[in-house]
Amino acid sequence: AYLRAFTGQEPTEADVAHFMRFIAAR
Repeated sequence: AYLRAFTGQEPTEADVAHFMRFIAAR
């Protein structure tokens, strides 16, 4: 639910993992 602003929908576990990797890479 916390990624709704980014995806417009509930994220899957894969989406969450990708998002976390994206943040960690910053």
